[in-house]
Amino acid sequence: MTDRSDIVWKRRREQSLALLLLSGLLAVIGVVVAKWEGPSWVLLILALLVAVGGIGVASWKEILKQRDAQEWALEAGVWTVSAGKTRKRLPTVGETELPRFGVHQALEQIPYLSRDVEKSIVEILLRGRPVLILGNSMSGKTRTAAEVLRRNYADRSLIIPDVPNGILDLMNAGALPRNSVIWLDDLDRYIGDPKNLRAKSLEIFSSNGNVIVATMREKTYEGFRPTGNLPSTQWELLTEFDRVRIVDNLVERQRLADESGNSKISAGISAYGLGAYIGGGPLAVDSMDSAENLHPRAYALLRAAIDWRRSGIGESIPSDIAQALMPAYLTTRALNDEREELQESMKWVTSWETGRDAFRLLSPVDGGLRPFDYLLDHVAFRGFDVPDDTWNAIASADAPVGNLNTAGIAAHKVGQSEVAEKLFRRGAALGDAWAKSNLGRVLDLRGELEEAEALYREAAALGHPSGINNLGWILDRQGKTGEAERLYRKAIALDSAAAMNNLGRILQSRGDEAEAERLFRKAADAGEPFAMNNLGRILQSRGDEAEAERLFRKAEGAGDPAGANNLGLTLLNRGDEAEAERLFRKAEDAGDPAGANNLGRLLQSRGDEAEAERLFRKAIDGGDPFAMNNLGRILQSRGDEAEAERLFRKAEGAGDPAGANNLGLMLLNRGDEAEAERLFRKAEGAGDPAGANNLGRLLQSRGDEAEAERLFRKAIDGGDPFAMNNLGRILLNRGDEAEAERLFHKAEDGGDPAGANNLGLILQSRGDEAGAERLFRKAEDGGDPAGANNLGLILQSRGDEAEAERLFRKAEDGGDPAGANNLGLILQSRGDEAEAERLFRKAANAADPAALMNLGRLLERRGNKAEARMFFGKAQAQSHQRFY
Repeated sequence: MTDRSDIVWKRRREQSLALLLLSGLLAVIGVVVAKWEGPSWVLLILALLVAVGGIGVASWKEILKQRDAQEWALEAGVWTVSAGKTRKRLPTVGETELPRFGVHQALEQIPYLSRDVEKSIVEILLRGRPVLILGNSMSGKTRTAAEVLRRNYADRSLIIPDVPNGILDLMNAGALPRNSVIWLDDLDRYIGDPKNLRAKSLEIFSSNGNVIVATMREKTYEGFRPTGNLPSTQWELLTEFDRVRIVDNLVERQRLADESGNSKISAGISAYGLGAYIGGGPLAVDSMDSAENLHPRAYALLRAAIDWRRSGIGESIPSDIAQALMPAYLTTRALNDEREELQESMKWVTSWETGRDAFRLLSPVDGGLRPFDYLLDHVAFRGFDVPDDTWNAIASADAPVGNLNTAGIAAHKVGQSEVAEKLFRRGAALGDAWAKSNLGRVLDLRGELEEAEALYREAAALGHPSGINNLGWILDRQGKTGEAERLYRKAIALDSAAAMNNLGRILQSRGDEAEAERLFRKAADAGEPFAMNNLGRILQSRGDEAEAERLFRKAEGAGDPAGANNLGLTLLNRGDEAEAERLFRKAEDAGDPAGANNLGRLLQSRGDEAEAERLFRKAIDGGDPFAMNNLGRILQSRGDEAEAERLFRKAEGAGDPAGANNLGLMLLNRGDEAEAERLFRKAEGAGDPAGANNLGRLLQSRGDEAEAERLFRKAIDGGDPFAMNNLGRILLNRGDEAEAERLFHKAEDGGDPAGANNLGLILQSRGDEAGAERLFRKAEDGGDPAGANNLGLILQSRGDEAEAERLFRKAEDGGDPAGANNLGLILQSRGDEAEAERLFRKAANAADPAALMNLGRLLERRGNKAEARMFFGKAQAQSHQRFY
């Protein structure tokens, strides 16, 4: 036994001398018993010795056999060093050379330069937490972590498990390292198949004093992050690590360049970064790019190997498959290029000489080809797509079931749905719960709910948390909330972040905001993007815009289309229309109906009614109630009242307060005041400012000025510009002209043409005719009939009778009684007394005091004095209010 570890290396115990001697002694006693002729009591004792000894030997052999299996697993599953002729032991961290850690050979040999993140790594390890160091390829992840360990844990035993299942072999054999360092360079190689490393294993290792350090490329890490549609096979495990990122920032880069002590190396570090420059990253990229012209077959082999690894199907591509895929990466001309034979291309691309003895572009590995790590990030950065032929080869490739899942998720993310389905079906046929759950999700998204539910049930029966959660989700949508909640709680007991989010939604709908928030926070901390978005919405409703935006950005970055939509709304409210549009389009492309609706609203505001209508219809197909209301408004403006009403009713039934408000307006115009009031109250109760404003107008018409004012103020708090105008009118009638003017200004700024009109009237009363005209024109352009009437009066006073008549007609068509009255005066002056009377009566029915007087005079001249006196009386009872 070493003094650094509980792991012991000995000869196989089944062949130990003690066991051999004991077995021999029992055999001799057995012979004696068979031939004994002495006293019977001695024979009895000897027989008992043989029986008990035989049982003891069998038990001892079984115990020793189990211990042998453990030691064999350790010796076969981890790297060991010699401890004599027949013994093996674990190496110490301090005696292990850097290449064993996975540090690349350097082109330029320089002393190690410390990195800024080292302090954070040490702090995490001192807390007994496993650490995952992330960064781009050749950013210095492995070297930095190795140097931290060599400096702080040099005397500890080092366990470097074999890829991919060295840890699994240790656990299956019952081996338990203690107070050792467990090194997992390129962690993704160990977790392609979930069974090879589980979160529970990390907990056991950490609780036994082991230091756990892992590294992973940032791009690979992002590939494991859950998407909006599929969970990630090993995301829960990754969240068990405390993460440290090595980021290439200019300040640290310049420090490293200055400390290098060599002008040439300093320039290289300044240009490319420390790890990339001394590790040959730029040389590898240049070699690959030049190969496209000079070694086209080698370039094709390299691209095929890179895409193979990018998909997650395997670390290395079988050589025969790489050669078969060459046409997918070559033009016909390059394919027929006879300057270089395939054998020569293979020699060039796998040669150390090509990488100046620092790397090989492709490394031969067990009949396959493994690409140089740095080139994976380069190809991803260039945005090269994986060709369809390569995806089809991936779909048929021999691989562990975990890799089938990983590649299926990768295919699904880039729209290769048929490939994803094939890979998941292969995994499901092997009985894998992850594959069953993922296949169910693919079918669920496609609307094949019966098969999806069956697959979820199979995965759930295997105890798989994602399968349990997804089964709950499908039952939730069927209205079986109680059963769904039971399943969510069961999945939460298995640490399913998605289930935490889904249960949070149920509790939030019941009004249990505190528990919902707790679940959203826990799920968001575990990386669940939908929970980030839901938590963001809660915080935004409290006014915490900064934290809400941070969560929306995280959700959007993790692939949640609802997060992209809500981030777009946040930025739109800030005035960043271009970025909001990009986010709405991203959400819409990902199938988010709210994103389609908001993109439609944005385009509608720009005048693109046709595209807005298309988007509203798409959002409606996705079940968005707000889109129903928005499409209803478009159809209502075209005169299709029946279809508009149907959509408003659907929107109202689905809980959209704006739909309830618009349906109320429609019914109010029909004279159904009672139902309109019910709908306005419903909209106002749900927080719709327009509903509060319209309810206020209705109550004001009944004389309830106090309640109307309260509702207008509530609507103003919700940002409704029409309520600002309406409250301004109340205050103006009380004599508070200053506050009324402020509100009219706000209403005008908010796009309310009536506010512009009333502000114009105030300016006109002060003698500012030019300012008044500008505002009346703005009001008229915005469709305000009172604004058209007032602009007509200005033009009429200048002698422009024709334009004044046009404006009075427009005002009258819009329902403005003053416009009807003024148009009647023009026609009366021309002798068209019949049409003038019609217009006076129309305006008089709306209680316009001037029309009442004009109609009375007309009737008086005809001799109809009784009716004339009636209209004169009504006119006197009306206040000559000029604000509308």
